[in-house]
Amino acid sequence: FLASLGIANSYIYVLIVLLMLGVMTEIGNINENLLIQRITPENTRGRVFALRSTIDNSLRPFSYAFAGIMATFFSLKSLFLVFGIITSILGIFYLFIPYQMKKRNVS
Repeated sequence: FLASLGIANSYIYVLIVLLMLGVMTEIGNINENLLIQRITPENTRGRVFALRSTIDNSLRPFSYAFAGIMATFFSLKSLFLVFGIITSILGIFYLFIPYQMKKRNVS
């Protein structure tokens, strides 16, 4: 979805893609939280989620700064295409996590 923003030529199309990205991101976040809850012992779960939140919130300004710097050197279309492709590849790897978890439990 993200890569398609690089070739978008309509505001309606961009709005639809951004809506779909938001929905898909939340689905991914729910699955990620479930995985963390299953893996983490109950007595340390709060600390793990707090650390995760702290790291996420601490790195966010750096990612915004990095995006701003990248936008000065490259066109937005090319950035959306490149990072969309990278995100898609990482998403494919993300699909294999449940398979790997089942494989670990069986062996």
